[in-house]
Amino acid sequence: MTVGEYIQQKLPFFHLGEAQFADIYARFGLDARQDYSIDCNLNVNKAIVSIIEEQVLAPKLKSVNEGGFSATWNYDDLGKLYMYLCKKYGITPNPNVETSLGIKMIKDASAKW
Repeated sequence: MTVGEYIQQKLPFFHLGEAQFADIYARFGLDARQDYSIDCNLNVNKAIVSIIEEQVLAPKLKSVNEGGFSATWNYDDLGKLYMYLCKKYGITPNPNVETSLGIKMIKDASAKW
């Protein structure tokens, strides 16, 4: 399995375009055609977290209703996945993403006393 196939299989519901993949690969030093291995695992997962951040912050439809057809998307669990992956890979969550997801974080302010 290649890195590109791995990312597409991990995030099949995002329907990512070539431009998004090119940006991600360049930013994290990945090659879509290289074989996925444990050596590139951390960078691949950092890339996945970055993709989720972009998806959370991008404008999106929550529902469509046309001619008797309707579809609704629920993004609530995306925040849970994002926070889980950040914690698992030691990534500091983006404050803008946390705000967009409605996540309230308790910060240690004891050093300010």
